[in-house]
Amino acid sequence: MLDLATKQQNFERAKREVATLSHERADIRSELNSFERRSRFSFYSGISPVWWMEHADKAAIIALMNLIKPRIVIEIGSLFGGSTCYFAEHAVSVYCLDIDPAVATRCSDLKNVEVIIGSSKDELPKLIGRLPDGFDLVLVDGDHSAEGVKADLDSLLAERPRHKAWIVMHDSFNPEVRRGILSTDWTKPWVHNLEVDFVPGNIMSERHVLNEMWGGVAVAELSAEDRVGPMQITKNADLLFRAAQRSTRRNLITRQVRDLARNVKHAVSS
Repeated sequence: MLDLATKQQNFERAKREVATLSHERADIRSELNSFERRSRFSFYSGISPVWWMEHADKAAIIALMNLIKPRIVIEIGSLFGGSTCYFAEHAVSVYCLDIDPAVATRCSDLKNVEVIIGSSKDELPKLIGRLPDGFDLVLVDGDHSAEGVKADLDSLLAERPRHKAWIVMHDSFNPEVRRGILSTDWTKPWVHNLEVDFVPGNIMSERHVLNEMWGGVAVAELSAEDRVGPMQITKNADLLFRAAQRSTRRNLITRQVRDLARNVKHAVSS
């Protein structure tokens, strides 16, 4: 739980860091500069301006936090600490796993946050093993490779939870992340529901991820009790996902043909 002064201090520090990075990191400058666009609504005034998610993804996580009211939150992947700050405000304890040592500094003023630096593949099982009451909610938003996503989910599903728990997976619209989600064994009896498209993602317009598929939120519900009946995985936006895949593949082929023609023209003229 955060007081107003601590939250404001975290916001100001984060904004300064992003301003510095926007000058140093040309590869993601347009994305960093879009933070202002993403937080322009007045209802975002109490939320970190460096929470790196689209409106719908943030809204979904805020809604889930309000509905679930988790006490123990695990966050895999923090980046600038935007979502970490929100979790710290609403949960009793937050455990943040990241490979970037700078995350520890970014979250240093969040007293109910424990930052663990290292690979989630190694650190997540150890963390789960030392939580006597388990977790209430986990945000999986770290390694975006299919193998990395599956490794995180395998760790989270390895043992029956002590009570109801939820796994929230960001960027479920990304083909690689989606492959990791769908290759995971969800048939364990303590898994009750999985919606891969709780919130659909989008085809991105920022220069460094132009025409790539990102965003989206998947949600899984776990319980100490066995589910009744077979496990059902739903993908409510699968038609949209497949249409987006076809579109991005066509765009990729078009760009490759254009680049090839440009290179041939340059070789002939020289």
